[in-house]
Amino acid sequence: MRCDYGLFFPSTSNPSGGTLRAVHGRLDLTGTVGVIVVATVAACTSPYIEPASLDVRVLLPLGGLGDRAYADTVYEGVLRARLDIPFSKTEASPASVEEAQVVYQQWMSEPEPRLSTQFLLVVGPTYTDMVRDGDCPQGDRFVVHLDSLLPVCPRRMAVTYHPYGPAFLGGVAAMAVSPRKTAAIVGGMPLPAVEEFVRGFSDGVLFAGGKVLAVEYLSSTPAGFAMPELADVLAEKLFETADVIFPPAGGSAMGVFDAAKRAANRYVLGHDIDQTWMGRGIVIGSVVKRLGQTVHMALEQVVTGAFQEGNLALGMAENGVGFEANPLFEERTVARVKQAMQAAEAAAKHDREQYPW
Repeated sequence: MRCDYGLFFPSTSNPSGGTLRAVHGRLDLTGTVGVIVVATVAACTSPYIEPASLDVRVLLPLGGLGDRAYADTVYEGVLRARLDIPFSKTEASPASVEEAQVVYQQWMSEPEPRLSTQFLLVVGPTYTDMVRDGDCPQGDRFVVHLDSLLPVCPRRMAVTYHPYGPAFLGGVAAMAVSPRKTAAIVGGMPLPAVEEFVRGFSDGVLFAGGKVLAVEYLSSTPAGFAMPELADVLAEKLFETADVIFPPAGGSAMGVFDAAKRAANRYVLGHDIDQTWMGRGIVIGSVVKRLGQTVHMALEQVVTGAFQEGNLALGMAENGVGFEANPLFEERTVARVKQAMQAAEAAAKHDREQYPW
């Protein structure tokens, strides 16, 4: 587990803690789970936060940073928010749900913040049971859980993203580029958040006169989001008959990108963020979740005293998700996408009614 931390110690001139000094850094912890847990709790926790009055704790998805998609865009959103809203930051990258639970429970069980408001950002649907079964935050502690639907709880916000609409448009764009009108999907694991990508893309392909030849999941566990080698092998096989692959699979999607680069006239649709930069000649466009925008909004609500507790659903109408076309393919895709917009909006509304999460 890795933690980015700010540890504060009482000054030697005042052992009781009147003046504080800070030491900042990053820890890389290895070893057995038991050792990791003990070290993490010690390294990632401090009741003294200064000079910032806002203490932000980020519980990253399993696998942590480096996926070039979901986790990275959330973290970028946290860093961008700090340009406008000053705060101290702690992050934890657990290797398992069990480790995540230990860290989360430790953060939640700390005494109520004395020198700051505490903002806990929990990232990813794999932590839903953990947060749902935990206590409601108290005092000046707030919890925001991205990609989750939770019982209403004071000082807690759960955000669901509904990418069906832009995924539908991505399917239309894919068929505007595909010579054989064929596509496939490689998902990380069958979660509601992933399955909505799958439904939207599949329906968009069908609307545009194409066919989804296969829908494959890399795993039945969160490990499926960190299997780029397996995704590469699978994509190479799928590309024999499919011109386009849509891989809502976190870091595993990098394997699909690599397979597309080796093949001729094979393409990929990006997910979570605009991934055009990962292959300008192969990425038709990207189905994006505006995760960083949500992080900034929630932090702003906390500091202004206007925190919106409960469940927040973000789709195309709320500008929480969207489709970003690669400029290199715009001549072939943009007109088709615009023509399909009304159909995508209607289908997305129907899908949300059927699958509210």
